[in-house]
Amino acid sequence: MYEIASMRHFALINIDAVPDETTLLHFRHLLEKHRLTEALFATINQYHAAKGLTLKRACTEFNVMVSLT
Repeated sequence: MYEIASMRHFALINIDAVPDETTLLHFRHLLEKHRLTEALFATINQYHAAKGLTLKRACTEFNVMVSLT
């Protein structure tokens, strides 16, 4: 998303507010260390279900490819 301005615009991401790659990696490792990844996805799934969306596919990487219908 850093490189593609149209993607940042679509996702409403202000590049000044995005953490750097190292910060995201540390956050990911903390989630994995404390086994919070599954709980995070469960919470996201509940939020999406309440809005009538279904999570079709995801992975525990931060490079998540998600398909919502």
